[in-house]
Amino acid sequence: MTVAMGSASEPETAKSPEYALLRYNPFPDMHITVLGKSSLVGETGWRLADVLNEKNLKAISVIVEKACFPDLQPGDMQVRTIFAPVPDFSCDFVRHQELTQIFGLSEKVRLVRGRKADRFDLLKGSAGAFATGGCHTLVAQIPGLDGNEYEMQMVHCARDTVIPKGLLLERDFTGAKERGSIIDQMMRPLTPAQREGSRFAIVCGIGPLSFPHPGDNSPHYEINRRRIAYLKGRFANMELWRGCFLGELSQGNLSMPHIIFLELLRWGVPIGNIWHDGVDAGTDERLYCHSKPGDGRNLVLALNPGW
Repeated sequence: MTVAMGSASEPETAKSPEYALLRYNPFPDMHITVLGKSSLVGETGWRLADVLNEKNLKAISVIVEKACFPDLQPGDMQVRTIFAPVPDFSCDFVRHQELTQIFGLSEKVRLVRGRKADRFDLLKGSAGAFATGGCHTLVAQIPGLDGNEYEMQMVHCARDTVIPKGLLLERDFTGAKERGSIIDQMMRPLTPAQREGSRFAIVCGIGPLSFPHPGDNSPHYEINRRRIAYLKGRFANMELWRGCFLGELSQGNLSMPHIIFLELLRWGVPIGNIWHDGVDAGTDERLYCHSKPGDGRNLVLALNPGW
């Protein structure tokens, strides 16, 4: 698999026996933390609804003090916010102002939810979160029209948001044929200069070894064959298209990082502006993944500095 790698140091990994923590700083002012396998949470992992319902104070403390805001001081007067809509494979975009359901995580940190969406923007000085069990998260920095001020977004890059089923079915119930993929919807409104100046990090998802989509001898063979045909057609004129699959095409071992990478290249993003963590949640013992029986969810957090 060949995926463009931006310049970034090796991740800082927590040595605590209670949880796995990976930190990345792939681009200036882009800070990403992943919380993985942990003895502090139950079978569902870092699923936020369960952490809140169980009033899991130890897990909440790790989210606040270790993952999101490690620089938070007791005397700090500013209330900080974690935005976390619920991903639902709709490809919908929500502005942070539309999230209104507030949970107090600590005296100085609140979690804001209240909408289902697969893409959202981050207020300066805030963090964003997705709890995922194998779907990749895309963290985006998009320059403004003046080329200076950046907007940060988090994108739930699941298989069915990057390759919406509506694009594959004879009858489109979702409007996907008109809307396109979640990446199409993010990139379409941008100017060529904005696309060229945007930076992206692909983090914490399943790799092709753990993600087969057989085109034969499978209950889902027809939709899998359509996925394979769709990708071949979409990227046929790009010399890197074969990297969408590992091994034989008939087995359909999808490389979602490579597919996301090619989608961004199609929209004019320079190779050097796309970074991948190189992690396969399906085989990495530090991380949860739904390809592993009974596994839960990791928590991917991105920080938008600016306070």
